[in-house]
Amino acid sequence: MHTFNMYSLSLIAIFMIDQIMSNPMTMSNCVLWADPHLVKFAVHPSLSDRRPSFYCQSAGPMLVLKNRYIEITVNVTDRPFWNENFEIKLFAGPDTLCTVSPQNFQCPDKNFLRVKRLHSTMVIKYDEADDLSVTIYSNTINGRNTYDIHVSQSFNLIRQSYGLCVNEDPACELEHAPNPAGKRKRSLDDENAMKVCDVYMQEAYTTAKKELGNVSSPLNEYARTACINDVSLTGNREWGRSSVSFVAMEALRLSGLVGKERERKLESVVYAVKNAISRGDESSCLPGVSCTPRNPAGTFS
Repeated sequence: MHTFNMYSLSLIAIFMIDQIMSNPMTMSNCVLWADPHLVKFAVHPSLSDRRPSFYCQSAGPMLVLKNRYIEITVNVTDRPFWNENFEIKLFAGPDTLCTVSPQNFQCPDKNFLRVKRLHSTMVIKYDEADDLSVTIYSNTINGRNTYDIHVSQSFNLIRQSYGLCVNEDPACELEHAPNPAGKRKRSLDDENAMKVCDVYMQEAYTTAKKELGNVSSPLNEYARTACINDVSLTGNREWGRSSVSFVAMEALRLSGLVGKERERKLESVVYAVKNAISRGDESSCLPGVSCTPRNPAGTFS
């Protein structure tokens, strides 16, 4: 019986690998957002909607992703644990094509590589890297920029990668782990934090439905949970902005768009997210919530 079970498991594993190899352009996404929270790449297409969310509480440099085409590192501050800086290196063989950061988004013109700035968002598209795409949303909170990073990458390339998007890290606990905030004191009660986050989530759902007609991702609840944690811990309602981009990017993932079609739709989504965040900022000024003058959405210098 034991031999049979091992044989069966081996056949299943081979079948799963064959599925991916037969369609190497099948994509998955990794997201590092807000204070910061993390959803890793799926290990298989069938598990894309059944991934856990992690809450990362460690300061300093972190390697988000590394493979032969790209290296993404971030620097996380500890009050709160937000991503205050990033550096992305893009490679072609042994050569470094360019290094992208909040201060530098210039890359040599290549027909297979594009780096665009769309207001408070940066988009990197690398065609020859299995259609790899990186979208970075910038927000200004308490006068400082924070960056939400969304990576879309093929399973073929995921198997050749390492970093937070792929590997376990003791600094990142499961989001639903008991007392995920550790000893950090809450600045706003959960009830008011929920009200704030529900405002941003409603804007997110409305935007996703208008742009892509699909708001049913089971991962969207992670955005709400993360928002509640962040807003209650910091007392700053503007952390709700990250939930808008999360839900919109999830809708884009579920749309199944690829290549140029996805790239065109992404530009539309980016501007729709900007407008949804502005509406959320206005509507989230609720009784019991600090409504100090809001910071504008972040920008790249």
